[in-house]
Amino acid sequence: MKIFMTLLFAAALFGAFGKSFEEDLDQVETWLNKTYKKDSLAYKSVRKKLEAIFASSKKEAEKIAELHKEFPNAFPEDVIEKENLAKSYFEKATEHSLKKEYTEAVKWFRKAADMGEPNAQYNLGICYYKGQGIKQDFEEAVKWLKKAAELGIVFAQYNLGVCYYSGQGVKQDFEEAVKWFRIAADQEFPAALYNLGLCYATGKGVKKNRSEAKKWFRKAAELGNASAQKALESF
Repeated sequence: MKIFMTLLFAAALFGAFGKSFEEDLDQVETWLNKTYKKDSLAYKSVRKKLEAIFASSKKEAEKIAELHKEFPNAFPEDVIEKENLAKSYFEKATEHSLKKEYTEAVKWFRKAADMGEPNAQYNLGICYYKGQGIKQDFEEAVKWLKKAAELGIVFAQYNLGVCYYSGQGVKQDFEEAVKWFRIAADQEFPAALYNLGLCYATGKGVKKNRSEAKKWFRKAAELGNASAQKALESF
């Protein structure tokens, strides 16, 4: 059972928000008036914080940063900006990886991964698994693969299943392996379809069932999986 070493690459988007303190202050004011009644304790509490920031002698850039920190719900565009920044880090990592500059690639994959970029989390997991640009560490590989898997990256879901099946970086758990193989198989990932069939054929993680095994092998074979095609010849 092999782990996929494929790195996922994607284009990045760039965004910037260069508004003034007064503009951001107005945005918080608008959010405050829409969210709370003016005679409520919550309104008065937020208003007090807002007035303190306004009266502060800090530099404008510092006051803007404080507004965004104290009132994140007033700035939905921050989420978009964060996503775009993470994607730009991921793109930079991709460029280094394509040049085989793996140490630099890992640095930028980590920056993007720490910001929640799922493809970067998957790639960082693969780098740890292979020891590419960083010391090999299966436990760290599993940690990042799991984060990406939970965010829907099918390669990560499949590879996490492989790790549970083989016991690399995590305690061997066939039932957990089957769970992740099934999630990937439901997205018609050929290797996951084959592995799920293998689990049914051998009774690992599920009750042994030849008809179920054959069903999954057939699905994988139809998508060109050579191992599944060979497995069907024995049924």
